[in-house]
Amino acid sequence: MQAYELRGQFMNDRCEIWTGFSIGRMPALRHAMAAVVAAGTAWAAFFLIDPVKQPLLPPCLFHAFTGLCCPGCGATRALHQLAHGHMTAALRLNALAVLVLPLGCLLAVCRKRRDLPARCLWALLVCVAAFGIARNIPLFPFTLLAP
Repeated sequence: MQAYELRGQFMNDRCEIWTGFSIGRMPALRHAMAAVVAAGTAWAAFFLIDPVKQPLLPPCLFHAFTGLCCPGCGATRALHQLAHGHMTAALRLNALAVLVLPLGCLLAVCRKRRDLPARCLWALLVCVAAFGIARNIPLFPFTLLAP
């Protein structure tokens, strides 16, 4: 029994040396692969489907009832433009979605949700609310934020 355990340990050490992966890293590898597949699928969907010509999502209820733009208005069109590499068009449609996307990806990859300090979530909430208010102000610099 003891020889089998030693042999198994030796094989695990050899596999780690040859492949660079240990048995303990495999769940993290599976999660990373799932995230890559999900991101690739989302990118392909935003690249192939034009939300102006083929509206798959329902219209914004906040905009329908109030006539004002919510912080998310234009995000789908912005991500479609971003998938095609049109950065300025994406920023014109929804600057918040374009600027927060890399931050969200970084937080998803590097940190677990429970490790995120509450002040970061409050700061994000304040930024979203400020963006939602600023894009509805009918003065010159703020009108550039409307989609």
